[in-house]
Amino acid sequence: SEKFPYLGFTCRGSHPTFVTVVDEGGLAESMGVKVGDHILEVNGMNAVRMSHKQSVEQIKKAESRLTMKLLSKEPY
Repeated sequence: SEKFPYLGFTCRGSHPTFVTVVDEGGLAESMGVKVGDHILEVNGMNAVRMSHKQSVEQIKKAESRLTMKLLSKEPY
């Protein structure tokens, strides 16, 4: 959308991939994504054993409808 032209987070690592940056005012922040969150699922697919490249590919495939299950060390 015009309000959120991109997802607003950066991730690194593999097995699982984790969030390293959350853009202030971005979509990810508005949805409660936090730095350090581990990506467990992307669009219903188990992402725990995915490489960084595989995780990013699955996120990009989502196009306009992305669902992710995250594990956070911080309470929501």
